[in-house]
Amino acid sequence: MVFSRLNTVKTVTIDIYDHFTQMDGPILPHFRCTPDADEKIAGFYTLATGQIDFGDLPVELVRKLPRRALPVAILAWLGVSRTRQGLKLGDLLLAQALRDCYEAGQTFAFVAVILDCVDDRARAFYQRWDFSALPGYPYRLFLSSQVLAAMMTPK
Repeated sequence: MVFSRLNTVKTVTIDIYDHFTQMDGPILPHFRCTPDADEKIAGFYTLATGQIDFGDLPVELVRKLPRRALPVAILAWLGVSRTRQGLKLGDLLLAQALRDCYEAGQTFAFVAVILDCVDDRARAFYQRWDFSALPGYPYRLFLSSQVLAAMMTPK
């Protein structure tokens, strides 16, 4: 993948936690954007934490896990400016988002990274990164923490 080129993407982290204090449930939003030369947003992503019912995950993933809501990392948003599409910025941003999830996973354990796709094109993009559909939810994808760890391990 593109993890070796991550240092070429300048990202700016914006603390938006205060804007989400009224939301229910555990959520720790993390927003990053990539400015272009004109300091306009070229791309962005938002990460959060949440829970998913063990019954919504594939049997092979939850076989040895407790039968309750399980912690997940959520890729809530990922987008690229129309003027920057086709330049692989989405791949670079996703690589950085997954690295952020992996690093956060060293502090809080989660079973998977999950996301919702807006259309077939988005679903195909994430499936190239080894995301799979949750059973019964073709546009809700997951990447297990084991697969994520394997992606981050140098070969």
